[in-house]
Amino acid sequence: MGARGAGLQNCKKMVTLLKAGNRSECRYFVCEIISAVCEVYRVGEERTRLGGRLSAEIRGVAALLSLELPGCGLMSLAAEVARVATSLRYATRRVAERAKEGAALQH
Repeated sequence: MGARGAGLQNCKKMVTLLKAGNRSECRYFVCEIISAVCEVYRVGEERTRLGGRLSAEIRGVAALLSLELPGCGLMSLAAEVARVATSLRYATRRVAERAKEGAALQH
């Protein structure tokens, strides 16, 4: 694992956080996903609305989770992070490609 993170391990931690307490049957909300991602990255939730590479990565991981977990999608996440859904779709692809290649994320 790289010093800066370990691909999809970050996502797995976030899914674990979201599913804690028998929540696997529940629908998830965008605010829960954003909160979990920011907790793993140790940043404030306002960071999701800012520019920069780390913010883009955080949005990409949140977008990837929003597609994987029941109850939310890119449109609701886009509204929350002040981005268009298309840019989140591209961010999702970048995060997934880096994880597939085994490249470390910034976390």
